[in-house]
Amino acid sequence: MDGTTTFTDYNFPVELVSLTTADDIAVPESMARAVVRTDTNDILGVHGSKYRVTSHSDVVNAVTDAVSGANLSNDWTMTTDVYENGALLKGTIMFNDLVVEPEVGDFVRFDANFWNSYNGQWSIQIVAEGRRLFCLNGCSTPHSVAKTFKRHTGAINMEQESGKLEAALALFFEQKDIWQQYMKARVGHITAEKFLREQLCAYPMKTQLGEARYNERQSDRLYQQWLNESHNLGQNAWALYNTMTHWASHPDTSKPYNSERERSNKVASAMRSDAWRQLHYRGIEWS
Repeated sequence: MDGTTTFTDYNFPVELVSLTTADDIAVPESMARAVVRTDTNDILGVHGSKYRVTSHSDVVNAVTDAVSGANLSNDWTMTTDVYENGALLKGTIMFNDLVVEPEVGDFVRFDANFWNSYNGQWSIQIVAEGRRLFCLNGCSTPHSVAKTFKRHTGAINMEQESGKLEAALALFFEQKDIWQQYMKARVGHITAEKFLREQLCAYPMKTQLGEARYNERQSDRLYQQWLNESHNLGQNAWALYNTMTHWASHPDTSKPYNSERERSNKVASAMRSDAWRQLHYRGIEWS
């Protein structure tokens, strides 16, 4: 496939308009304006004076132009989804021929994901990363991810985005050696449970006695996923890595498109932690 695209309807008209009160008193534009979907007259978001509309189409076109400029592959497929009456957009470009095999029969593909919103809930975000094909895990790593976060106050630099994609692809193919190191780093059940509990299940606020608080239900589910992954992949950092990415890419919440984004960022943070570096780079075997 050469640039095949399937999408929900993201290409609808929007306009930034002034607001008035119920008594027809004009609200100063320096205070607030609204993004209106003009084909349905729905208000998608209210913003301050610095906000500039970056349409979903603008983001899609910028990403595809960056992909073309980077000249990574001619065999790619793009899908898009919109949520909340079109206020939110998520898209994925799958590079079908950019695949590595860190272990026989275990494949990881290079993808680019992107987001946009009209309600201010999401910034403009572009992320290039690996996606494990065994069960379509989104593999968030601190090594092979190129990220762009932009506020809705300016244009996207396509040349810069093309350069980021090229650099991310180079790191992606180098990542195979790191994933193989994960497979060699022995991790026992107790260590895995402790890591998942502390890195992904801790509440931000501690108890009055200064003790850490945890989401017990989430901890139990993650540990069960670890048991499944370690049964198939062995008790190692590769299984722990895929436990985290499975959790990130399979949210069981009312708004999975929000949870997936938040969880992926949390996994990336966990993998930048001292606990992960100690486990992975030193290859220590714990009980």
